[in-house]
Amino acid sequence: MLLSMYYLCFSLYVFLTTAQKKTNTDINLLPVINILGNKFFDSKTNEQFFIKGIVYQPTLTAEELSKLSSTDAKYIDPLADKTTCDRDIPLLAKLGVNVIRVYQIDTSKNHDYCMNELSKNGIYVIADLSEPEQSIVRENPKFTTEIFQRYIDVVHVMSHYSNTLGFFAGNEVTNDKTTSLASAYVKASVRDIKSYIRKAADEGKIPRSVPVGYSTNDDPEVRTQLMDYFLCNTNPEDSIDFYGVNIYEWCGYSSYVSSGYKDRTEELKDYPIPLFMSEFGCNTYRPRPFTEVETIFSPVMTDVWSGGLVYMFFEEENEYGLVKRVSPSKVEILPEFDNLAKQYNNANPKKVTKAEYTVKLQTKKEKTYTCPALSPNWQARGDELPPTPNFKKCKCLNDLPCGLSKPLQTKEMYQQPFEILCDIVDCSDIEYVNGMYGDNSDCSKEEQLAYIMSKVYYLQKGRQGCPLQNILPQYVKFNEKYSQLSNLDKKDFCSVVALEASERSLEKGSDLASIPSAFKKTKKSSKSSNEKIIHGSKSKMNDSKGHSIERIKESQSVSQTKQNKVQMNAGMKTKTNLSYFILSMFLFNF
Repeated sequence: MLLSMYYLCFSLYVFLTTAQKKTNTDINLLPVINILGNKFFDSKTNEQFFIKGIVYQPTLTAEELSKLSSTDAKYIDPLADKTTCDRDIPLLAKLGVNVIRVYQIDTSKNHDYCMNELSKNGIYVIADLSEPEQSIVRENPKFTTEIFQRYIDVVHVMSHYSNTLGFFAGNEVTNDKTTSLASAYVKASVRDIKSYIRKAADEGKIPRSVPVGYSTNDDPEVRTQLMDYFLCNTNPEDSIDFYGVNIYEWCGYSSYVSSGYKDRTEELKDYPIPLFMSEFGCNTYRPRPFTEVETIFSPVMTDVWSGGLVYMFFEEENEYGLVKRVSPSKVEILPEFDNLAKQYNNANPKKVTKAEYTVKLQTKKEKTYTCPALSPNWQARGDELPPTPNFKKCKCLNDLPCGLSKPLQTKEMYQQPFEILCDIVDCSDIEYVNGMYGDNSDCSKEEQLAYIMSKVYYLQKGRQGCPLQNILPQYVKFNEKYSQLSNLDKKDFCSVVALEASERSLEKGSDLASIPSAFKKTKKSSKSSNEKIIHGSKSKMNDSKGHSIERIKESQSVSQTKQNKVQMNAGMKTKTNLSYFILSMFLFNF
């Protein structure tokens, strides 16, 4: 009996460790796509990589929305459902697609099956970091702890797959001159998530640094400013790695010249990072013939553009789809499907090798980018960005004298409380006011409301208790610990936050800018001209001639050391658990 148990445990150990190794191998079937200059390269063949892609994001129907609970995600994650992937991936392969763009990832779900099946079919993924409830809103932009945490969660979920090509940190967040301020928050989010990715990769928490880009619209009033802004006054390590443009100018049987493609290509010919169409496919004429595909992958465009993604796979109310969802396991093929399949499968762009392009880069002239001047058409400062969300500081805000016992049910519920409180105390330190980013503008709505409530409490010296108890009685809570300032220990982190809050507890219209914050980092010196040299000797990675060879280079390759470290950590956990299991079975039989 004892020998049988030993044999059973040993067999189970071999099976599980073998299965784990197989899983680790399966989800990394495709070589990582690297970036050199303005091109993508296959890290295995070192050949140029062109995107023949499609947007792959179904939308919830009214019926589907009605069936969701209050805690369910209000979107569909198409990479987390086996039935959906079994239905669609063969069709994506038939289209000749090698990249899909997914707008929303549910970080609570497993994506191994779908990512593995995509990998088997030669398909990469570009994933947007945001989701509808956690994104930078163009009309009232903020980059807060909640949004930053969302981005971090997506990075941890998707970075383990070799066929994750990259992340988008925003989609058309600035879409005209009235929303240009929002680009500052996107640029800050790129800075912060890239910094996080580098650190996580160095520490072995993720196997590699996945590139981060931005997807813009093609508005003529801000087109040039956006191109310059995302590369000006910043280091390559902190700025976007690739740039997507949503272009819908080519309709039906247009041409390279009449569609505006020629103008855009000439305008962007010196852009130093990979450029592609993150959405394309005008639907004025249906079924769409997709005649632009031949031109996109022709020599007149391939030196500047790296392909593009058709909008989109699923037919929705806006009528851009190639298939219509009939059931979880069935779709109806629409006429445009075969039109795109023909175009994509016939597209065979001329590629360069990494070695050939490296030689070309050595002779490339320096390119300087100047931040757009502030004007009625452009509101984002070039010399300073919003602060990095400080999780530790923001958490302390809800521990101040007045806080919330639980988040308010909807974002709209926060509006009235803020209006009431900000008529009593100055709230400029949670907003962007007169060109200055508030020192607590990086915190969540819940944390900010607790902060402003406590400022009112400190201003009134606690005589009236916590405000808002009459309109939010089931939410407002009192924390005694930080209510008496004389009892605070200045060595305690949250005590410093409380003391600063009391110093800023001034009436509406006061000057908070003159009160220094212990949490505001000293602004780094920057070039006075707000310029950035991309291909010059001042970049960090230079060759012997003083020219920058790569923007990202090896930071995007799978570092074998880091990958081994991640796999070793997972393997250690499995072996440890199995050891405990075997030991327990041994002791049980005694």
